[in-house]
Amino acid sequence: MTSEQSLRTKKAFAHLNSIKPYDGWSIDMYVNSFNKTLVMLKRRNVPLSDKGFVELALEKDTQCVVGIVSHIGDADNCAYARGVALVEKNGKILHGMKEKRFTIDQNPTPSDNEHKREKKELNLKEVRAEMRQNQESARNSIKKREKKNVIDIMSSSNGQSSVTNGLTDDQNKQLIKLAMMTIGAATAFRILSSLLFPAFMLALSFPLLYSTCPNQDTFDAKKELKRVLRGKYEPQTQQDKPQNWFSETVTRIQASVTAEVATGLGHEISFLDVFGACTFVTVHVPSMRLKLYFIGIFNEWRYILHMNSEPSAEG
Repeated sequence: MTSEQSLRTKKAFAHLNSIKPYDGWSIDMYVNSFNKTLVMLKRRNVPLSDKGFVELALEKDTQCVVGIVSHIGDADNCAYARGVALVEKNGKILHGMKEKRFTIDQNPTPSDNEHKREKKELNLKEVRAEMRQNQESARNSIKKREKKNVIDIMSSSNGQSSVTNGLTDDQNKQLIKLAMMTIGAATAFRILSSLLFPAFMLALSFPLLYSTCPNQDTFDAKKELKRVLRGKYEPQTQQDKPQNWFSETVTRIQASVTAEVATGLGHEISFLDVFGACTFVTVHVPSMRLKLYFIGIFNEWRYILHMNSEPSAEG
């Protein structure tokens, strides 16, 4: 197909390969519906125009590659044609250019020796451009292959060194020593944490306890004694605890009378302040031979237990 191309087309193609030898220039030739052979310039298999041209040529003054649409005529060793500029002199692609008049070189006659010499030069340029492309492709493939070989050698050497280069005895001893020190430090930290955690929690809760300790003046011994006597602090499963409204009312009245009489005969109250965090209270009722114990914490007085203050006469 190259033999069917015009001399101007070959010259323009050789010019492109000389300025941009690695841009992948190519020329496609086809026959249109009017049985006319047209050429289309491509760069990396992408057409530079949406239609074909009669031929390609170099503009005489600017040396840009032009797609020739029609020939106007020859005059003064020049030829005039209408066409579209496709590629600038430096190889830059042109887009959206309009058709206009260009000045191009004349086509020499077939018998002209200059034509034959120029044709040989163009063929030589094409061959050289193709050789440069082939050499560059071969060079790139060799570089890629060498790079891959280097990577494979490095990976294999690293794998062998990791397998063959074992640790020495001194390194093993140091590694074991480091592991034992790490385990010992972790164990000591765990023991200290278990010992100091309760103290730490107590230290955090102490300000809260201090701020919620009830005032001693708010403790009412008579009221607390009544609650104990009517069985408020006894569990629900206790058999002696009232189970209905009537028995609760009777028990409440008995507890109130007993508490009034017992405290009227005299009772003792003692407070034990624990650093302002809580207060222990002991209520001694001699007439009932009874001692009651309470604790003041979280803004209220809580019942602990009660017991006989003196052994019985039978004992």
